[in-house]
Amino acid sequence: PGNRPVPGIDRPGALWLVSPEGDRLLASRVPANGFELRREGNLLAVRLTTYYVAAPENIAQVTSETAVAIRNL
Repeated sequence: PGNRPVPGIDRPGALWLVSPEGDRLLASRVPANGFELRREGNLLAVRLTTYYVAAPENIAQVTSETAVAIRNL
């Protein structure tokens, strides 16, 4: 979660990859529940929503989903 409110966005935050090699910012504008990772058989499905605020009355959100095949199951 972020520490600054964004008009029209529920609990704005960011998505980080945390690993022993170091933390890495993956997406800086992610609303609450804007990231989902689920397993579907031998696939990992990733769904991400991001937003852009040009003005309080001009907010755009984009959601995209992709899948990655899991090998060696």
